[in-house]
Amino acid sequence: MHKIFLLRHGKAANPKEGQDDYDRPLNKKGIAQINLVGYELNVPENNIGLIITSSALRTKETTEIANFHLNISKIKFDKNLYLAKHDVIFHQVKQMADCKEILYVGHNFGIGDFATYLTGEAISMSTGMVVEISLDIENWSQLEKDCGIITNTFVPKTHVP
Repeated sequence: MHKIFLLRHGKAANPKEGQDDYDRPLNKKGIAQINLVGYELNVPENNIGLIITSSALRTKETTEIANFHLNISKIKFDKNLYLAKHDVIFHQVKQMADCKEILYVGHNFGIGDFATYLTGEAISMSTGMVVEISLDIENWSQLEKDCGIITNTFVPKTHVP
């Protein structure tokens, strides 16, 4: 049995004039969301050994904040995961995952579609949302459509004036 935690990046700042979408940082709400997520994920029953993430600024910041709580030494950034569709995420996870529990940090709509692909359940992910999926596989090469079951979801509730 393997497990994947899917985390959509926190709420991002609106783009400034001339700013590339790839370079948008988290805003105050996004920072607060991901601090709650990191705290929520930092429990003894979670044994996350790897974070796989898009290399966009908002996912890098999301990873950094969550990892402040988790203290995971193995992080793999991949530019191909920026706004990736579910099939790209699927391929990259199969190739990059090397431990039983991983955290994937990404963007909508690909991350929600990936969760749906793995579980057969229609999932829409809000910013900062985590979906925990237990996978009926012995190794990542066996990852396939409908092999997972949602075991937990977490939507961080924050208020930033």
